Amino acid sequence: MNKAPAVLIIDDSSDFCQLAKRFIQVEWAQAKVDSWDPPTRGRDGLAAALSNYDVVLLDYMLGTDDGLTWLRQLKIDQTCPPIIFLTGHGSEAVAVEAMKLGASDYLRKHDLSKQRLINAISDCTAGAHAVAISRPATSVHLVAKRQERS
Repeated sequence: MNKAPAVLIIDDSSDFCQLAKRFIQVEWAQAKVDSWDPPTRGRDGLAAALSNYDVVLLDYMLGTDDGLTWLRQLKIDQTCPPIIFLTGHGSEAVAVEAMKLGASDYLRKHDLSKQRLINAISDCTAGAHAVAISRPATSVHLVAKRQERS
């Protein structure tokens, strides 16, 4: 991807938001990276803001709310940008459900690296879906694809 992406991070962890922003801006110095704290901001105004972004990073645990509920609501809007679903507490079942609900990718926070995040953003902004050609598929992606076919 040549153009610096506009990324919205929906996560209640300011530490994670800062880390993800740093990863993104090391790769794309001109990237627009904003964060949205669900416990303090809720969903009001989010739908209107989405059109300003190329990709959304959405966490699974959002205070007392969960990211699957947010994903379901966000994907109602056909103009919603690709969503990369993130979790530090998820399971294979959460990954499969996120993919079924329209997530473009699923990343686990505990083994997230700068390169994995950059690859996922690049894949999403290039129109790639769950299994990207530029990197090997994970078991989570393959399980999601298998369940989509059944």
